[in-house]
Amino acid sequence: MHLVVFMSIFGLLINNCTCWRIGFNKYWLPNLEWLTNDNWINGNIPKADSRISFPLEMYHSVGLGFGNLELTGIELPYDGSLILARNGNLTMNNVKYDKNKNNIYTWKLKGPFYWMDPNNWNNSSEATPHFERIPCATDTVILPDINHTLSVRLPNNNVEVMEIKRGNKEILDEWSWQSLINGREFRYSRTSVRYSGSYGSCMDCLCKPDNVEELVEEICSIQSSRCKIGICEYPLKIEGHCCDFCGGRISVSADTASVSMLTQLANEALENYHESISWHVRASWHRRDYQVLFVENEIYSGIKSQEAMDKLTEFLIAKGIVVIDSVNTGAPLTGSTAGNILGPMFGIPIIILLLIIISLPYFGYSYTRVLLIWREACGSVRDGISPDVTSQSNESFGFARFENVVEGNVEFAGAMCNDNKPLYQQDDEDNVDNDMNEDGNGKRFENPLYGSTSKILSIAKMENEEEKIIDTTLSLSVLKESEVYPADEININDE
Repeated sequence: MHLVVFMSIFGLLINNCTCWRIGFNKYWLPNLEWLTNDNWINGNIPKADSRISFPLEMYHSVGLGFGNLELTGIELPYDGSLILARNGNLTMNNVKYDKNKNNIYTWKLKGPFYWMDPNNWNNSSEATPHFERIPCATDTVILPDINHTLSVRLPNNNVEVMEIKRGNKEILDEWSWQSLINGREFRYSRTSVRYSGSYGSCMDCLCKPDNVEELVEEICSIQSSRCKIGICEYPLKIEGHCCDFCGGRISVSADTASVSMLTQLANEALENYHESISWHVRASWHRRDYQVLFVENEIYSGIKSQEAMDKLTEFLIAKGIVVIDSVNTGAPLTGSTAGNILGPMFGIPIIILLLIIISLPYFGYSYTRVLLIWREACGSVRDGISPDVTSQSNESFGFARFENVVEGNVEFAGAMCNDNKPLYQQDDEDNVDNDMNEDGNGKRFENPLYGSTSKILSIAKMENEEEKIIDTTLSLSVLKESEVYPADEININDE
């Protein structure tokens, strides 16, 4: 009779309290043993008389195991440590290293291994948010036993757990744990992991401590680089989750169900979906509702998660539970992320341009005329000439590049000269009329690239005469006979 009353009271408390997480065991996963195949590149464990190469930045410890280990050499890292078992033996042989033999074994793992890394703890469901995968005040932490290597970087912020075990049997009390984390193994970490001291009240069962924002930030600083972008059309933002959540979410009223009850109903309704769907039941941090999260175990399609959500929604409504909302993240985004982003950016302008081209005949522009204008514009841009169609003068000009030589006879067509003389003969005259001839047949231009030969010779002759006058002693009679200074321009003052 007393047992029945006790079980009834216990069941009532469980249904009305969210402390359903009491007793969760969180196992530390990293295996750092020498004899583990996955810890070596190509999965080969080193043999005798082999050479070992560790990463330069290893940041963790390696357990060498039991027995006698014979090696020809070890390339040690800049940091980290090698842990030898109590009855282990490490021997370095003097065998000459042969580069032709493939006897180099490389350690694959790199650290450090963080306490706040969700991948370092066992997880029952892929739908669990990252924050809830880390041990909290209601969980029991199970570390490797004394015969295995432990290398962990403790959190930067304070974290509380229910208790800590070494293996499945040895329980570390609070004093033993404090002695352990103050030792050499944790010299690079803060003593931030503490015991909660009690099971806590129902308010503490949500694993939402006062410094939850700092803890989530520390978790996301590790996890965010692993997030995949552009998986689904409408990703969700889940409390305590660092990445976009693709799958689905069902929210129910906290007045009609508890977390434990909702978990039991979800397991019953979705018993045939274990291979394709993972789900997780959680309480909202705001305590307004409870949520069931869905993710697809394989490549996201959006179909399987929607089927599971529809089935669970019908099942909950039939049980009298109020469903607040049901949200699906939409269709998958296929292709690369760059294609999904750049496609609409360049695709929409191209579609608009095609519509404009199709509508040109409607506005009176033929494709032939458009093509002609396009060719003229391209030719002008290619030749470096800016077309000026609107501003055209009444007169047209022609330019030619030639050399004005005496024996040449180059003239503009239709350009008549005075006294029927060719243009090259008029270059010797001082007064040159560059305006339009009276008959208006054309204009005359002086080529800047070439000068008149006769004019150049005349100028050179004058310069030579001036030099002679200046450099030599001349008599008055010679000066009068000079062509440069005529006699009427020379004034002689006889004293």
